Amino acid sequence: MTRASTWTNADGLIVGFGPNAIDFDSVGAVLSDSNEKELTFVLDGEKFSGGVYQFVSTEALPVGASPVSASVRVSEVFVLGGTTPTIQIGTSGTGAAAVFGSLSEANAEALGTYLLSPTTTPLTSTTAGNLRVSLGGTTPTVTAAGRATVTVTYRINPAK
Repeated sequence: MTRASTWTNADGLIVGFGPNAIDFDSVGAVLSDSNEKELTFVLDGEKFSGGVYQFVSTEALPVGASPVSASVRVSEVFVLGGTTPTIQIGTSGTGAAAVFGSLSEANAEALGTYLLSPTTTPLTSTTAGNLRVSLGGTTPTVTAAGRATVTVTYRINPAK
């Protein structure tokens, strides 16, 4: 429930009231007629743990899916540390940390919308996996500051 306050009636119905609290812990998905799937989620600096973003729920990207595009709209600047830190958007598959691209330190620390450069190679059995966001670079760190909306699109190749 995204309301600031709730109460439960005798039948167990949860009723929310008060201002709407921001709660974007999951990934929203839209499937188009052209076999493209668009995922949108919000990154929050305080939800990185051990260099990996902690999703409440995530999306599995299947074998054969082809990354098409990725963009990031930074609405609150991040504070990254380390040597050449980046925010990598990819999958949990081996070697797939940034199949949708990486947000540079300069872009993460400035308001704006940035287009990333995804790979165009279809995901394989080793690179397919759950959507994952992690920190890249040498000993990267991030503070609780920062908020960004990420949109990634991939094409689902129909079975033949």
